[in-house]
Amino acid sequence: MSNFNDLKARVLSALVMVAIGAGAVWAGGWIFAALAVVLAGLMGWELWRMMAPADPYGRAEASGLVAALLVAIFTLYQPGWIGLGGLALGALVMAGRMPRDKLVFGLYYGLILWAAHGFILLREGMGLAFMLWLILIV
Repeated sequence: MSNFNDLKARVLSALVMVAIGAGAVWAGGWIFAALAVVLAGLMGWELWRMMAPADPYGRAEASGLVAALLVAIFTLYQPGWIGLGGLALGALVMAGRMPRDKLVFGLYYGLILWAAHGFILLREGMGLAFMLWLILIV
């Protein structure tokens, strides 16, 4: 049987996250881009922690920082094929640093980077209505 002792905390944290996300989507521009960069970093950190939980602290944090920097640099300063290639190259380099399951890590890491890149460019290029439609569909 499930334990729902922390249900209130989970619901409240979900409401806060939805409010932050909705506000960033609504605002667009650098606010949305900053949130996407931060989330890419958090997902890069989480992926490393899941795939190499015994690694000493610092490596996962570096993975998250690199993910955030890659998305920020190659999306905001090189949006296009060069940016996509730079993100793929960054994922390849980071996969080489992973102690095991390099292929799996590299693929997931690359998808995280490309997803953040795509969200930023879609919000900027297609506007609020398209992003709301996309979020509601997914």
